[in-house]
Amino acid sequence: MNTQEALKNAQSFPINQNKKLISETQESDTKLPDKPLIFIMGLHRSGTTFLYESLTEYYGTAKLSIFDIVYFPELLNISKNNAENEYKHALSSFFHALAYSKRGNDSISLGPNTAEEYGWILKRWGSAFSCNQKTLPLMRQIIHKLSAINTDSQALILKNPWDIGQGKFISDNFPEAKFIYIKRSPKEILNSEINNALHFTETKDPLLSLLSNSIPITRRLTKTFTILRLLLGRRVFTKLIAKLMTGDIVNNLQKYQHDIKQIEKSKVFELDYSDLIDNAHDTYTALTQFLRLTPKVASEIPKAHRSKKPVSEVVESASVKLNAQLLASDLSRFISSKHNS
Repeated sequence: MNTQEALKNAQSFPINQNKKLISETQESDTKLPDKPLIFIMGLHRSGTTFLYESLTEYYGTAKLSIFDIVYFPELLNISKNNAENEYKHALSSFFHALAYSKRGNDSISLGPNTAEEYGWILKRWGSAFSCNQKTLPLMRQIIHKLSAINTDSQALILKNPWDIGQGKFISDNFPEAKFIYIKRSPKEILNSEINNALHFTETKDPLLSLLSNSIPITRRLTKTFTILRLLLGRRVFTKLIAKLMTGDIVNNLQKYQHDIKQIEKSKVFELDYSDLIDNAHDTYTALTQFLRLTPKVASEIPKAHRSKKPVSEVVESASVKLNAQLLASDLSRFISSKHNS
């Protein structure tokens, strides 16, 4: 299979295309699981995926994967028929055909079991990328299905950066849930966001094509920004993205700060991405106490690495303006990281 064929297949991969999701469960069956439920909360590009993969590996917990998103309507039947390996092989073959072993926008290893955001399910078969009153029944289905097919896991961990601002709503509807908030230097987030935008407008990314299948808004935005980059040139386009992302980061950090104040303190653990680099042992000791989970036997404490991607002059200039806006918005605590400059 060549690249063009594989990318074309991403638009016709065996995902249930029905916008009206035919559930395998009844509403009465979607009760909360007995096992602990944990939500990772943070902005896009703040390290949520690394933290997600690390926590689920360290504690051996259940997570939402690319496989779960692609085959969400059929998950219970696939599990009942012991057909997981067959379906995961189809996904692996798709990525293998493109020699696609890591996510194109970072170094996260890619495969059927790679962790992903539940927002893709909420949007494809619901009305929004975030958990709200309309998508709540679908959110309950996600939790029910993942709990049902991961009976041996001691907990279920979920993440979705689109839910910044929805923490109190989620806490109210899942009162036993715990929340891990991760913050990162705004400058690092901005740099990662810009690199992300450049990647998706300069490359036909098969994972994005797969996840955004039947989500027109994502495809339209990608096409629009790709055209803008071609018309404006890389440098001017980067300046435009930096300006847009600066406002977006400030807005989302305001939501983050509001969220963390609204949720009961005993349910919240906050960490800085730099803690996962410089102080991983103590961070995981505190997390284990907070989550009351048991690490897997012989599990090694994961350690993050600082990004080696260069910071452009555009990012340097934009980060100064970003910090000024954060100071003006009473968000100075987000720029106090020792790794911000």
